[in-house]
Amino acid sequence: MAEQKLILTVEGQVECCTDPKANGLFFTYGFSHGPGWSIAVGAKEGTSQASSIDNNNMCIWNYPFNVAFKAERPFGWPQMVFAIYGKNAFGSTVVAGYGAIHLPTTQGLHKLEIPLFAPASTSLMQKLIAKITGQTTEFINLNFIAGGEARDLTRTESQGTLKMTLNVLIGGTQALDLIL
Repeated sequence: MAEQKLILTVEGQVECCTDPKANGLFFTYGFSHGPGWSIAVGAKEGTSQASSIDNNNMCIWNYPFNVAFKAERPFGWPQMVFAIYGKNAFGSTVVAGYGAIHLPTTQGLHKLEIPLFAPASTSLMQKLIAKITGQTTEFINLNFIAGGEARDLTRTESQGTLKMTLNVLIGGTQALDLIL
């Protein structure tokens, strides 16, 4: 008997960022998922074009993507992870925010808003150094954003919202006796 697979297909677009704290914004994205999942079709990560802030304090990308995952079980459901970068007052590229969201577990069209955050300086000295150098704290591993380990020890501040629209198809649920 052939091995049964759960198939999660997502296509959509990252539309915009509201209330950004930098200009010349672009984002990188990737997917974080459990060990039983793999990407069958599509890119595991990507980078958008740069965009400026408009009169409504929004940065518009309308960046399309398409990905399909397969798994034997739904454990470790995929998440989409974002890092938004922009230019500071010195013209250097710095982190403007991070965000992550689990991909929807229901089929259909989804309009999502992802809260963005950035690491905050934990001391007056760090704040002073950041002001002088124009550099901010960054996470090295983007999977840290999707995971829960040690995040409670991280001080962050809100950095706006990322808006996206997704169309989700899920196949293989009946063969695996799943109700999503």
